Amino acid sequence: MHRLQENSTYYTVMPQEQRYLVHIIMTQRCNLSCSYCYQKHRGRGDLDYPRTRATLLSILESIAGKRKISIRFFGGEPLLAFEYIKKLTYDAEQFWKKHDWPASDLVFGITTNGVLLNTEMKQWMEQHPNVSMTLSLDGTAEAHNANRSGSYSAIEPNFPFFRRFGNPVKMTIGPNSISQCAQGVKHIHSLGFECQANLVFEDVWGTKREKAEYLAIFENQLAELVTFYISHAEYKRSTLLPPLTMSLPPTNRSKMWESYLCGMGKNMTTIDVDGVEYPCERIIPFLRGEHSNKIDFQRHDLKPEKCAICDLQPMCPECRAFNFEYHGNTNHKTTFHCEFVQLQLRASALLTFNDILRIRSTIDLDQLTLEEKAFISQRLNTAIFVEEQTRKLHEAILNMSAFVDAEPQSQ
Repeated sequence: MHRLQENSTYYTVMPQEQRYLVHIIMTQRCNLSCSYCYQKHRGRGDLDYPRTRATLLSILESIAGKRKISIRFFGGEPLLAFEYIKKLTYDAEQFWKKHDWPASDLVFGITTNGVLLNTEMKQWMEQHPNVSMTLSLDGTAEAHNANRSGSYSAIEPNFPFFRRFGNPVKMTIGPNSISQCAQGVKHIHSLGFECQANLVFEDVWGTKREKAEYLAIFENQLAELVTFYISHAEYKRSTLLPPLTMSLPPTNRSKMWESYLCGMGKNMTTIDVDGVEYPCERIIPFLRGEHSNKIDFQRHDLKPEKCAICDLQPMCPECRAFNFEYHGNTNHKTTFHCEFVQLQLRASALLTFNDILRIRSTIDLDQLTLEEKAFISQRLNTAIFVEEQTRKLHEAILNMSAFVDAEPQSQ
């Protein structure tokens, strides 16, 4: 398969981490006020260290030795509680050593806006190579500043420090930055980073006509990215262009619902500032304004019906916590981002076509192994199916009035 890897952008998509994630909310405070922030009930509290430590060690006791663990420090802005980051890192490391578990099975991460990073923090990080940092960077200086409180100039001097970790930056796309998202992805690559990009799940796109206009903008931005990656296959593709790894249409509809891109209740847990454990950081009280510990995680009776019968559903990302927040049901999908996802998949299909053309121009297809032929066939068939399924939306966007006059979609 190596020769296909050399001639396809598909293989350079960032791999998913296969660790159990323990998120720790270090503080409810933040030094920025981002335009798309979903933490609507933020308070002023930092974590209760004794309770958080006890909960963390209990989780490690029950899971460690069976699975690899990644402890992620979140907020608010976690660097506001950096002293607690140091303490909890030490506690977990000592607990790990006491049980003589493989050191490489425990890693730590800090997701930060980067503004508060200082010399002392850098020195501590250098002494702890098992702790990495992930920066939130929303593209160009203009787009980032529009989204994230004008903070680009504060983090720019520290780009070289963040690059050392090899982590993709987190780029969030909302109405303020959607018209610059292609330029933003290319800018991030020019800085030496990979780009983990996503659109917000919330209902932020305005009226039907406003949303249609955003979709037209987004489709053009994705087309620009497809052209970019065709010419620059050496870059790891942004998650904005998801790989078409699944065979579509699905042959077993009963298994479709198990393909959701969410680890809530399965591959992750969150410790809130009071030391109480929750299934996801979007379920904790300071996000929702109330406790929500009793949640049905089982995948069943998917709603709305259009999602349950949609052949693209296995590749549709969702936030099950936001489903619960909006509908009170983790199995009732919100669909504010539905058309945007269709356009992303369509762009991935177009890029797949170009990948296959590149392979055909560089490799004698008669010399391919059966495995390689099967790989190409699967990717091509899925890309053709995705293009067919999304063509109606593409044509409606070209005819703006048809899109606006369409029947309202159930959320």
